[in-house]
Amino acid sequence: MRVMNVLIPFLLVGTTGLGLAKKTPTLEKTSFAGTVQAVDVRTHNLKVADNAGHVLQMTANNTTEILKDQRPVSLADLKPNDPVVVRYWTDSTHP
Repeated sequence: MRVMNVLIPFLLVGTTGLGLAKKTPTLEKTSFAGTVQAVDVRTHNLKVADNAGHVLQMTANNTTEILKDQRPVSLADLKPNDPVVVRYWTDSTHP
């Protein structure tokens, strides 16, 4: 079984000038393993579900990396039922 890796960078946008104390973000690497449920290359959307019924929906952008056998591929190369692992960063200071 081949597993495709989808790497999604996480962009933090800070709030400045609002009188709020700035907190240093604490980024944590997160992953989600499942199978592709749907791919829309026009909108760059990807929907992945795991065996427990959890669903992850994401939108790929120009910094998203998609690898198959450690080689770059496009979103169009992903097909329903392909096993994938989505890796991304979350900001744990804002649960």
